Amino acid sequence: MKNLPENIIGQANPFPYPFETGLPMDLPDQEDISRQANWFEDALSLDVYNSQSYRLRCLVNAIFREVESTIKMPNKDRSKACLKQVLINLWLANLLDKPVRYSRDRGAYVSHRRYGRIYFKYDRLIPVIDALEVLGYVFQKKGFFVNGQGYGRQARMWATPKLLAYFVHHALIAPGFFEKAQPVELIVLKDSDKHKTPVGYRETRQTRQMRQGLERYNEFVSRHKISVALDSAVQISNRFLVEFLLNGIVQGRVQITSVVMYDSDYHRINNTEAPSNSKLYYNTILHYTTITQMFYAKRLMGKGLQHSVRDAEMLVKTLLEISRRASIISAEKERKAFLDKRYPMAEIGVKHLEFRLTQETLHRVFNRCSFKLGGRAYGALYQRLPKGLRPYIRIDERKTIEVDFSAYHIRMLYHREGIEYQDDPYLVCGGEEMRKTFKAVGLIAINAKNERSAYGAIRDEINANLPWPMERKPLVWLVRTFRQAHKPISQYLFSDIGLTLQNTDSQIMNAILMRLMDKGILGLSVYDSVIVAEQHKGVLQEIMTSAYEAVMGFTPRF
Repeated sequence: MKNLPENIIGQANPFPYPFETGLPMDLPDQEDISRQANWFEDALSLDVYNSQSYRLRCLVNAIFREVESTIKMPNKDRSKACLKQVLINLWLANLLDKPVRYSRDRGAYVSHRRYGRIYFKYDRLIPVIDALEVLGYVFQKKGFFVNGQGYGRQARMWATPKLLAYFVHHALIAPGFFEKAQPVELIVLKDSDKHKTPVGYRETRQTRQMRQGLERYNEFVSRHKISVALDSAVQISNRFLVEFLLNGIVQGRVQITSVVMYDSDYHRINNTEAPSNSKLYYNTILHYTTITQMFYAKRLMGKGLQHSVRDAEMLVKTLLEISRRASIISAEKERKAFLDKRYPMAEIGVKHLEFRLTQETLHRVFNRCSFKLGGRAYGALYQRLPKGLRPYIRIDERKTIEVDFSAYHIRMLYHREGIEYQDDPYLVCGGEEMRKTFKAVGLIAINAKNERSAYGAIRDEINANLPWPMERKPLVWLVRTFRQAHKPISQYLFSDIGLTLQNTDSQIMNAILMRLMDKGILGLSVYDSVIVAEQHKGVLQEIMTSAYEAVMGFTPRF
């Protein structure tokens, strides 16, 4: 391991995870086999990031000199760019105690030049990864597919201690040297293949108008501050903390702007009780003590951080500890239960937290090589915020309100048939107790391609968190009951009409966002609902009503 300082070689890993206690592949076969399997399942998808870091460039150049002596490269510049992306993914995955998943299927790497980003090419990516393995920089576990069962797993890779030492040597210890890349092309058309590969298309007046509208909207969004403000009583889950907050922080999409943590000295002096989960909280603080780790925690914070940086460090270390605890739970059901566990923010020592969402731009995605299927806008992080936390979104420090179309797609089907429908379509099937179950049944049924696939999806959804009916054949009873309650639209069940409805609702949503913007109002799209500052609720409802009436010819319900 030449060119590395002697004080790094042989030291305990300066990164907290996942190699603090040994490599996953080195764990005892019998005792930790389920831990290994679970660790491989919970992997980060290979993604594209931007970075202008000089230190990263030095690292890439150093490793590239070794890689180019190992493999043939038709285009060295692009191979080096590919290596850069692989290294960023490995760095991020190591921080989050996960492997990186990627496909070794050549068909997964076909992409049209229209989409601009550094899309990975099979003949470029695979040789680079394999060369890194030969050179001792990555470990790999090949993927597999079980014929007849439709089950498989993509290949996994993760950094070796040798690569981690190189990260330290080049001072790549803290996030901040990269950010999540945004799509260059705002209008995306995907194939119908299993990879949903973006494909090329002929430019038309329609595509140009859609793109120009989104460009104008995204520029409008960039002039506003979108943040989330939470207090100690707000209910959160471990999944939100790990998959949304921590991931967003390390990817640079979430910036902590204000945080106040409970302090052990405060409770001692004032003779008050610390949060009930304070043992986790304070033990976490003690767990991260090295200068290296303190430095990297500080770099996770946003500029202009209010209050104490120490509080922000405490929060990030707590998030990392929760992530670590989730990763070492061997049983899948137990891990899911741990991630879904809900409790107030106070239990992890948080009195107040405000964070800003960055890169909240949108792009539209159409499906199956058709601009008549799909078309919804994606890409903003607020769209992934748990529904229970969306009321805490702030636009330019102002409280917001969310207005959604009631029973959107079911009511839309009635309107397609020229029928005015005023009832709650889920309540009429089985009362309040079974409303959520019938909502799942209805939405799955109109999106399913056939009845058989619908039954499986309904079973999985109900098993997750919904009540079962006390019937001898519950699935058959549920579908039959829903069909009988909605005979006028029964022909749409199992008809695969979901993407067609999405195309219609995307037109309506686009019109709403553009008209709000023309009035100087920022609207945030969450597919069938819109979030605006509270004072604009009346204007929003008027615009939503007129936009829906213009397309469907009926008045919507909220």
